[in-house]
Amino acid sequence: MKKNEKIYQEVNEIFLSLIEMIAEFDPIMQEHIRRIKDDKIHNHYLGYNIQNELINLLADEIKTKIIKKN
Repeated sequence: MKKNEKIYQEVNEIFLSLIEMIAEFDPIMQEHIRRIKDDKIHNHYLGYNIQNELINLLADEIKTKIIKKN
């Protein structure tokens, strides 16, 4: 099965599937995805090249918040 880097495609990787799930509940992400789908923006930072960097930034932020709580 060929992998896909487009939002709302059946063969998406886990990252894009998570973005789709977040968009169900987050109005900002909904608007961002709508603009991608309507070709209003082309640099959307959801492609393969940026995914690991975003995941690492989120992980660092979560670790920082956990450490501050303890």
